[in-house]
Amino acid sequence: MKVLFVSNLSIGVGDESEKVELKQSAYLEKYKQNLLNASQKDDWKYSGAGARFQGVMPMRTYEVESSSYFINAVCPLNDTDYIYSATAKGLSGTVSAIIKKNHEDGSEQFLINRNKESIGSLDYDGGDRVAASVSDGDGAAKNIAILNVKTNDFYLLSGGDSIDENAYFSKHKNKVYFDSRGIGRDNDMQIVEFTNSTICAITDDRQFEEVLIEPNFDVFCPKDDKNGNLYYMKKPYKRVKAKGVFRSLLDAILIPFWLAYGLFKLLSFFAGIAKRSSKKTQERGAGDNPTRPQSMSERDLYIQNEMINIEKEEKKNARKGNKTPGFAPRSIELWCMDKDGNKQRLIKGLLSYDIADDGKIVYSNGRYCFAFDPQNQEIKVLFKDKLINKIRLNNVVPNNHKGYDPFNL
Repeated sequence: MKVLFVSNLSIGVGDESEKVELKQSAYLEKYKQNLLNASQKDDWKYSGAGARFQGVMPMRTYEVESSSYFINAVCPLNDTDYIYSATAKGLSGTVSAIIKKNHEDGSEQFLINRNKESIGSLDYDGGDRVAASVSDGDGAAKNIAILNVKTNDFYLLSGGDSIDENAYFSKHKNKVYFDSRGIGRDNDMQIVEFTNSTICAITDDRQFEEVLIEPNFDVFCPKDDKNGNLYYMKKPYKRVKAKGVFRSLLDAILIPFWLAYGLFKLLSFFAGIAKRSSKKTQERGAGDNPTRPQSMSERDLYIQNEMINIEKEEKKNARKGNKTPGFAPRSIELWCMDKDGNKQRLIKGLLSYDIADDGKIVYSNGRYCFAFDPQNQEIKVLFKDKLINKIRLNNVVPNNHKGYDPFNL
């Protein structure tokens, strides 16, 4: 059993023998290399003593330093290949793609490339279609889209000012599950709040259905098994606290201070870029890999719009005597709801999960990957790595998934 997962800017493959292999995204490496090449063409204009004294740099260098890179999701395609979504955000805009990667030789092939939208979570139906969470550029709203990997057709399945993620093709019904959070805005269209996430579905006749709502909780990442049981993750919903009158008056008084502080931080940012760029220029050719992508913060991680501190949560779990501590908060749980609506909690403290064909649940607490057997309640450690997130089992997609085309794309 192969387990695919995302580990910062690498795609991991692990198995029961505790073997883990990490592969980088050639797509993101090439994107950053192209930015570096464009920047280096202007180096001669800014290499004089006067330019170095003033800290003058080409705008393309700012683009390189301020760009951010993400591997958003990975999903099995067949026995030899998998697909993943990646995004690069820079000053000039956002580019995103779905790429097919071979397990053995690491070769990559574009399936879909978007110059405006950012493609997030993925699920493959076994035929020609991928369900994905797609945001419009740098906008906060995300909706579920159906993408045809052969024709490059693109169709929004959901809509509205909401964050729709974790799309999943049902195993035995013509429907797509996903979770959704509404966005609350003020009169200036600034985001002030998010609603708790609920589990929804859209059926083959394009009927919208709210499958599961739990007040005061976020329910997300829905998946079903061949018996019709619905699995989902659950955590307490934390409402954004509105500012009181005193805090609003204090903010108004401190406006000049915050403006000055913001200007100081901006100047510090550009000064840091100049220093790093100068050091890279001096060390060029010394063996460093200039295309190594920038990674997200290794201290913090967002889970359903809530930021957790990795080190803090891992220490908290270790203090409770856990011999295989991760950094997933214990408040995040995996639940199962059967066809009659009966609910059962299965696991506490997980970051992501997937369901094997034999009914076992493979899940991660951030550091370790486990296999859980609901029948005898046994838990087995499969492997360990620095970050194990957004796991997917490399199962062959069932035949009843193939050809599933409820939306006539």
